[in-house]
Amino acid sequence: EKEALDVKLNALKSFLAKVATNEAPMLTDDQVGNLEEQCEAMQSYSDVLGIRIEYDKEYLKAVGG
Repeated sequence: EKEALDVKLNALKSFLAKVATNEAPMLTDDQVGNLEEQCEAMQSYSDVLGIRIEYDKEYLKAVGG
């Protein structure tokens, strides 16, 4: 799940980096703001998934799994 999310997140970040250039379609300020908010939410979710994955790895190592 984290891997798929990170692929989408990286694509969104790449798109947002092009917003102010000629390589991106014309977007309203509201649309850009919504995309930036979505990007932040996706990054937070990815971070939490990463923490949970690390915890599970450490837990399994501790119990010999």
